[in-house]
Amino acid sequence: MTLTRFGPAEIVARLAQLRFRDVFNPYTDRCATYDLPNAAEIRRANLLCTFEAALRGVDDLWIALEPGHRGARRTGLAMTDDRHLSDHAELWGLSEIKRATAGGPDTEQTASIVWDAVLRTKRRVLLWNVFPLHTHQPGVPLSNRRHTAAELTACRTLTRDVIDMVVPHRIVAIGTEAHGAMAEMGVNCVKVRHPARGGKAAFLDGIVS
Repeated sequence: MTLTRFGPAEIVARLAQLRFRDVFNPYTDRCATYDLPNAAEIRRANLLCTFEAALRGVDDLWIALEPGHRGARRTGLAMTDDRHLSDHAELWGLSEIKRATAGGPDTEQTASIVWDAVLRTKRRVLLWNVFPLHTHQPGVPLSNRRHTAAELTACRTLTRDVIDMVVPHRIVAIGTEAHGAMAEMGVNCVKVRHPARGGKAAFLDGIVS
């Protein structure tokens, strides 16, 4: 059976079409508080050029659960806050990476720890989330919540298509729940401790070993 692989443009277009209740889609929606007028367009472009660069080879795919409101909601890039956009651009050789926000928090704790690890490994690491959009509490856009089972199920095919597109040498699940989500999809991966709640040292030990 022939494997059908979707390209970067198709993946980004499918992401932009996803709609859920109490979910901010960074590739379509605009935050009235912090986003530039063309923020969604910038985030689509950031992800598109990243995927295109990843086609040249990915050592690791690190995958976590869902974006926080200080990370991919603002940048369009999983586990990447505004402060680490330049690190992302340098890793992938992308001069076209841009900031989509004007003001507001530019750092996220998890992103800072993850990028510390990425830079230590000196590997081509692509970051992703099993649910790639920002889930928030009802009526509180700048908050975080865990995605639902239905939301995760709706994105499983897309996640598999990302994996099939970039063909990473190794997949690393960040945290027990991300590992469980990948196992349900039949994806073999390495599990490491999530850096939140005092897990930084264990995460770094596991990820760079």
